[in-house]
Amino acid sequence: MLSAVFISLYVIVSFSMVSYIKKFYYDNEYSRSVQLSDKLTALFENNELTFTKQELTTFFEQEQQMSIPLSFYFKTEGIDIRLIDDKDRVVYETMPMPYMLFHKKDLNSVSTIKHKQIDGITVIKPIYSRQTNTLKGYIQLLFSLQNYHQRVREIHQTYFYVTIIAIVLCLLVANALAYLFFRPIKHMTEVMALIKKDALSKQRMQLSKRRKDELMELSLGFNELLDTMDLYINQQKQFVEDVSHELRTPVAIVEGHLKLLNRWGKNDPAVLEESLHASLLEINRMKTLVQEMLDLSRAEQVSIHYADDLTEVSGVIEQVHQNFQIIYPDFTFTLDNDIHSETKEIWVGIARHHFEQILIILLDNAVKYSTTQKLIHLSISNTIANVQITVQDFGEGIDTENINKIFGRFYRVDKARSRHKGGNGLGLSIAKELIEGYRGNISVESVVGNGSIFRIEFPIITDYAKIVQEKRKVKQSQLMN
Repeated sequence: MLSAVFISLYVIVSFSMVSYIKKFYYDNEYSRSVQLSDKLTALFENNELTFTKQELTTFFEQEQQMSIPLSFYFKTEGIDIRLIDDKDRVVYETMPMPYMLFHKKDLNSVSTIKHKQIDGITVIKPIYSRQTNTLKGYIQLLFSLQNYHQRVREIHQTYFYVTIIAIVLCLLVANALAYLFFRPIKHMTEVMALIKKDALSKQRMQLSKRRKDELMELSLGFNELLDTMDLYINQQKQFVEDVSHELRTPVAIVEGHLKLLNRWGKNDPAVLEESLHASLLEINRMKTLVQEMLDLSRAEQVSIHYADDLTEVSGVIEQVHQNFQIIYPDFTFTLDNDIHSETKEIWVGIARHHFEQILIILLDNAVKYSTTQKLIHLSISNTIANVQITVQDFGEGIDTENINKIFGRFYRVDKARSRHKGGNGLGLSIAKELIEGYRGNISVESVVGNGSIFRIEFPIITDYAKIVQEKRKVKQSQLMN
């Protein structure tokens, strides 16, 4: 297809050039004919010859004695001449020209004639005496186009050979360009075929650092799409593996109690009540586990679904702080707001309910792992680019062996993964996924027996237009509610 385009373009351009060159040569022949006819007319007007056969024959015989006779000039220039007297009789002609008619209506005109082997330009002009200004006769000239046609044949021949070479070059260049341009697309097709066979394949488009074009952007987009698909597949696989692993224990417990009741326990009210109570506890724990797993799965996709959400930090932290004071009246919750801002407002790029969820997870863990000193400390501070929120408890603490593992799914600090404190070991995993999904980061410091400090940071949003838009959205939502 590309070859056909190149060849068609070449044919159009080259044919136009050949047509222009032919017209240029013909125009030159036309101008030459007009100029020579004027010179010959002037020659006979300046010479006081009478237009009789005898005198004109004598004139041309005498011209033969000259170094360059007129007949030689006529021959080399491809000119045939006919002289006609004032009685319209032919008195002289260089060669018989019966095909070339004489009509007075053609005086001072230039026309073309084609007759068998004759092809030329004809000019008819009157000749006047310079002394008496009387009509002496007429001159009829035939300018051969033989040289013109010879040039045209040479042009066509050259054009033919050049066209053959150009077509070969066009085919080579077009194939080279097609290979260069469509190689990424072919490679993309091959990658798609591989992924169709193996959905978990890590095959990707090979990117060239030298290319900076649309195909490069297409390849980047294709790789990003494959990475996203791979991420979703791995998330789904991880979700199924984690759920099946964690549901195995509660299902086994419920199954054990039901088998016990089926064998003999249903007849013992105490055993029946204990089994039903234990089964209900495990079922509720399974419900909580599934919900947390769904939250974790959604947390891994926040950058896609909540890319434009904003939240004002201080207001949300103060609200969550007040809620925990009400829920846990036996705990002391302190809050230090060290925001350096005229309005005390700091906006970050995160959905409000996700920010609340992160704070609740951290505060809930702080309460859960506190010991005798029931004190939880919250603080907010900011730099030019980031805002930092700190949650500190004074409880059990985490040893160095486990501190790097606490963000893993279902991981518990205690070796036996005891569940007496409640929860499924997913809270910190959800918090970490949410924070990193919103381009933040989380860190922890801990000393066994002295408690832990969790720090989270988010980049501050400084786009005033986005902040105003978010405020309007919140206000409209409040009015609707």
